[in-house]
Amino acid sequence: MVKPAGLLSNRYKVEDMPDLSGKVAVVTGGSRGIGEAAVSALVQKGCQGKYIELEFDLICLTVSCDADVLVHVISATEDHQQEAIDNISKLAPNAPKLITTHAVDLGSLHKLIPLVKDLSSKLDRLDILHLNAGVGVAPFGLTNDGLGNHYAINYLSHLVLADILTPKMIETSKNATGDDKYNVRIVLESSELHRGAPSDVACESVAEMNEDIGAARLYNRSKLFE
Repeated sequence: MVKPAGLLSNRYKVEDMPDLSGKVAVVTGGSRGIGEAAVSALVQKGCQGKYIELEFDLICLTVSCDADVLVHVISATEDHQQEAIDNISKLAPNAPKLITTHAVDLGSLHKLIPLVKDLSSKLDRLDILHLNAGVGVAPFGLTNDGLGNHYAINYLSHLVLADILTPKMIETSKNATGDDKYNVRIVLESSELHRGAPSDVACESVAEMNEDIGAARLYNRSKLFE
């Protein structure tokens, strides 16, 4: 496990970040926790973003901080939506004036895939893909596709997202000049809890992913996959 000092030292502050004006980011889980913190930092640095939370029956919020910076946030509940708007408004007071909602069930791949393809087709560029959203140490359940929730949401949905959006990122890198060619990136949020994953993971069948092995072990295994 990480030593306490590792959690308290070498913290990266917003003021340490370079100007991100003109950059475009996609962040999953952008209305809570680490994802919300990432959203806040990116907004402060002028990054244009699409913020997506991979859970069930989500509402998408489109927020514009000014005429040049757009932010798209997807949140699971209205409370989360409003909290995200309130937090972003502290950085960009005019954000609530430019909000659009879109309902989508991301527990179903047949809905997720066209959503992400449409997003990719509308993006002129994509510099950052931050894959953060997921089910925590929560009870086992099945998605609408009949897949285990931890596997489907924490891993498979992100795999689909990355697969569809990577070509846009490659295109962005090829069209960039100077150091920007090397600044396009995919960021994954894993966890030290991956060390507690079952030692007999085979990843050979849906039946394995759909077995209820307990909330903690399901979460730990999903973090091992990341």
